[in-house]
Amino acid sequence: MREGIEIGVALLLLMLGLSYLLRTPQWIGFLRRLAREPRRVLPLALGLVAAGAFIGVGYNDWTSRPAIFITALGWLMVLEGLLLLLRPAVVRWLNRPSTGFLSRYLRFGGLLLVAIGLVLLAQRGR
Repeated sequence: MREGIEIGVALLLLMLGLSYLLRTPQWIGFLRRLAREPRRVLPLALGLVAAGAFIGVGYNDWTSRPAIFITALGWLMVLEGLLLLLRPAVVRWLNRPSTGFLSRYLRFGGLLLVAIGLVLLAQRGR
């Protein structure tokens, strides 16, 4: 199960990063819609809690840098999901930044996620 979670997290980061890079306008639209209607955040919040708990509990390894990153990512997903469940209106801040800022933010985030995903895949064999 451990190896499956490692591969799954690496592929998730790669796909999300590539999506941020290749579909930036669609992500901006999605974020703006969430900001206008915070009640739509429920499925996202539940998904974050479920996936984060699966990673955090199922992996829960604090012995190496890649393992610590994966475990911490899982628990951070749980925290983010709980925050969104308890305070869905927190997404309203997404209407404040300019479209240019959100575009740069998503592109930088996409590059970062792709890089982390590739590093995790490379570290998996060690």
